Amino acid sequence: MSYHIRTKPLLRAVLIFLTVWAFFAGIYYAKPFLSPLVFAGLFAMLLWPICRKLEAWGVNDKLAALLSVLLFVAVFFGVGFLLSNQIKGFVEQLPQMQEAFEQRLEDAKIFIEDTFGISEERQEKALSEQGSQRGRQLGQQAAFISSMRWANS
Repeated sequence: MSYHIRTKPLLRAVLIFLTVWAFFAGIYYAKPFLSPLVFAGLFAMLLWPICRKLEAWGVNDKLAALLSVLLFVAVFFGVGFLLSNQIKGFVEQLPQMQEAFEQRLEDAKIFIEDTFGISEERQEKALSEQGSQRGRQLGQQAAFISSMRWANS
């Protein structure tokens, strides 16, 4: 008994579904192999114009490829170095920024007390009540989302 795929639409749909499933399952299980391969392809495409320019200037093709990779590594580490220096400077200035913020906050409390007649104790109490109310609201929202998630599973 021979089956013709054209005459059996259900069989054709099942075969298409299995083919698509096998394709995506193959990609998922080949991820440890494909990830470095994809990054290598991306870097090759990024370095291709530099390599072609060096070859146009008369540099040997192997040396042009090596110089392109070295230039990429130098730029990568240069950006990392600059970024780490900026983060280090920010961390060093953090205590000074915190002191300045606290001073500005104290000035704002004094301004509110002088302008509106609300004492600093009442301001602190109102802020703590607002904070606890926000915390309760966030807890309720998290519980709702969690219950919806478990209800749908």
